[in-house]
Amino acid sequence: MLIGTYNNKIDEKGRLRMPPKLKEELGPGYYVTRGDSNCLYAMSRDRFQALSQKLDAITLTDPVAQKFKRQFYSTVLAVEEDNQGRFLLSPTLRALAGITKEVVIIGAGDRVEIWSEERWKEYNESGDFDSFMSELAKYEI
Repeated sequence: MLIGTYNNKIDEKGRLRMPPKLKEELGPGYYVTRGDSNCLYAMSRDRFQALSQKLDAITLTDPVAQKFKRQFYSTVLAVEEDNQGRFLLSPTLRALAGITKEVVIIGAGDRVEIWSEERWKEYNESGDFDSFMSELAKYEI
């Protein structure tokens, strides 16, 4: 399970290190792509392939689904680390997430989320944890 919060920095060339505990859980050959709420998702190969199978099963005649698929797949990065354990985060992904320097990387159960520090703070200040927790009752949690 992917858990925890890690503060990090992206270097001037756009390279980032995945925290070792999260990298171990993600395993080799993980993927980074556009997520919701202006963050990025990092997923293990298995999780990404399972999601891809579901997306690929959607009919070609659904224009909303096709637009999502195009925007999602066009931003996918198959992570390749250098000798120092860094990977290059594309300018497109950095722009989508508003990442310039300070980064917050969180474990979110089945995925990792990569946030700009500023957007992560804004996101956490935008709601009440207790009210969100009460909403989980509909999922019998």
